[in-house]
Amino acid sequence: MCRGTHPVNLSFQSAYKMQRGSISGYFLAGRHMWWLPVGASIFASNIGSEHFVGLAGSGAAAGIGLGAYEVNVCTLPEYMHKRFGGQRIRIYLAVLSLVLYIFIKISVNLYSGALFIKTSLGWDLYVSVILLLTVTLVTTVAGGLTAVIYTDTLQFFIMIIGALVVMIKSLHKVGWYDGLIQSFMRAIPEKHFLNSTCGFPPRHSFVMLRALDDPDIPWLGFLVGASAASIWYWCADQIMVQRVLAARSLSHAQGATLFAGYFKILPFFIMVLPGMVARVLYTDELACILPEECERICDSRRGCSNLAYPKLVLGIMPEGFRGIMMAVMLAALMSDLTSIFNSSSTLFTMDIWQRIRPSAKTRELLVVGRVFVCVMVALSVLWIPVIQATEGGQLYAYIQNVASNLTPPICSVYTVSIFWKRLTEKLHYMYFALTMFLLIGILTIVISYLTEPIEEWRLIRTTFQTRFDSRHRPDEGENPELMNDEEDAVRDEEEYDFEGTGTVPVEQGNAFEMEKATKNSETKVMSLRGIDSHTPLQVHVKRPLRWSRKLVYFVCGFSHGDHRTENLELQHHLEDLRSLKQEPYEKWILNINLVFICIVATAIYIYYSMDPLTDGEYERILNETLGQWNFTSDVDVEPIDLFSQ
Repeated sequence: MCRGTHPVNLSFQSAYKMQRGSISGYFLAGRHMWWLPVGASIFASNIGSEHFVGLAGSGAAAGIGLGAYEVNVCTLPEYMHKRFGGQRIRIYLAVLSLVLYIFIKISVNLYSGALFIKTSLGWDLYVSVILLLTVTLVTTVAGGLTAVIYTDTLQFFIMIIGALVVMIKSLHKVGWYDGLIQSFMRAIPEKHFLNSTCGFPPRHSFVMLRALDDPDIPWLGFLVGASAASIWYWCADQIMVQRVLAARSLSHAQGATLFAGYFKILPFFIMVLPGMVARVLYTDELACILPEECERICDSRRGCSNLAYPKLVLGIMPEGFRGIMMAVMLAALMSDLTSIFNSSSTLFTMDIWQRIRPSAKTRELLVVGRVFVCVMVALSVLWIPVIQATEGGQLYAYIQNVASNLTPPICSVYTVSIFWKRLTEKLHYMYFALTMFLLIGILTIVISYLTEPIEEWRLIRTTFQTRFDSRHRPDEGENPELMNDEEDAVRDEEEYDFEGTGTVPVEQGNAFEMEKATKNSETKVMSLRGIDSHTPLQVHVKRPLRWSRKLVYFVCGFSHGDHRTENLELQHHLEDLRSLKQEPYEKWILNINLVFICIVATAIYIYYSMDPLTDGEYERILNETLGQWNFTSDVDVEPIDLFSQ
């Protein structure tokens, strides 16, 4: 319980200490974050409870193949607007992103987190969802992106440490990796179909990148097709882009992505392998193939592999550590949800609401952003039964399937728009993603040649070739991050209720200064004193706002005071960011780390794509296992995926 209060405490601390009354302060954390919290937030935003549940479940069902995904390493719609002009593509991308958040992010996170709570505590699924949403909403609405990033940083360390302990203890249970190879291939449920390989571990369970026709991870489809979806997620998804935009400089942004990249190697080891261990220890429950049996175990007729990680934690961890791992799962869930809520409210507010209400002031935008979070939550909860009914078997496969069908076209347009200045406005699903990517890319090039070139000024700092262009853009004055001075004046007057009225005669050339005359717990007296002797003194007595209004102002993030100084500082900071300047030593450090992490990732792909079992060894293990039920495999049939029949 104490652990659950930390995100709330952080959100209220950031609410007091950070500037939440501006667009930049609430949605971009003031653009002053350094590389470690940004990198930790990138990792924590990516790794949610659906990874602990989904990746472990897919590992239990199909082996190490799904681990291949984990080594790939103010908004995109606003960038597209600056790059091409017009509003169609901007609004389309914003709407598509919000749809993806509902169908494959928020709903899946809520379902997987609630599933873990239900398994460990026995609570009702929807009671668990409501509890999770309550804490997450307070964190997001109260603190903005600053609270989200600081919370993510805390959750990051909790996740890594807790998951490493589970990995070590689980692998020790089965004799480490060599023991896992032998025992996993024997993990066949007692209740299985005779003369059928349904329910058997896949023949190449310990091969990461597999044959071209493999139903799980075909090597060509993954290397080319999955890259399209990965580019969308890491380079164009608002959740990731928003964190990078919060960095204080280009070097800190690049350092943050490298920091996250190092830790993205871990999910294969801390999630997929423990999921495979879970199948070894709880074969009959996790590898069930009879629909009636699966429904009895986990209320899903399509399989129970999603229970792998919760089942493992509850089975091998001591009493006290189960609570810590509960905190790890909740940390993963909350870090993901807070990131999604904050990013979705940014998309809706900046790219959709401002089109509906072009004259909307900062205060209205802040309120709309917070209200939209509640709308997203409601829609996502309504979608949970659909996920529960259709893809209960392998949650992570559901996420990748939906993403691979929807994201490649946007990825194609986004990539070509950066590198090409002339641009104008039943296979495995990863092969489908590759086909979509190539077709859309070719189509955009052809259409661009058949239409008028885009205005030259729109290419300034929006393509790879022009990223260092220092020329002025006509739209640089359109900066929603800057506060509106006229609105600020109204806000100051609303800070206190006037008890009296009066006028001060003003003559041209007169100057006034404001000073505090008296101040006590009940009243606040402000006086206007003329600089010259011709101006009479006028005193206004103001009463502090009622507590109810102060509470509303605090929750909505309204601030008071003259923001002209803040605007000036922010403008200078944005000019520095636009220049993309880096010190030579920063480039050296970043490039060396980039080369190193690429070498490590490539080595992992190569090593874990070599099959540790020969056909003879596999046949021997299979016959030894089936011999327990007086049944031998005398047919040369390739074992298939657990849930493919």
